[in-house]
Amino acid sequence: MSYEVEKTMVFSTAHISKEQASKLNMESLKPESSFRFYIDPYEYGYLIHISELEDFEDLKDVAGLENIYRILVIAQRSGCSYIRLDCDGPVYDHLPTFDW
Repeated sequence: MSYEVEKTMVFSTAHISKEQASKLNMESLKPESSFRFYIDPYEYGYLIHISELEDFEDLKDVAGLENIYRILVIAQRSGCSYIRLDCDGPVYDHLPTFDW
């Protein structure tokens, strides 16, 4: 028997600013997000579903989404279907961090 497995890449919520977290919260409340990815907030962060076919290039220059764009691209290039931004997730030295 073969089971379907979907990869999730995990990042600390420290890699997004408080303002970016607010944007994710606001988008998660909309019936159809303008971000083209699905956001499921939970007590300690966010679970974000991304499509391998989606092109996020236009988000690159949107003010306030720079770090989210970087995370989307890293996860997508690694073949992940999900991103978990979690307060206990790993902090990566090559990505900016925010203290909030």
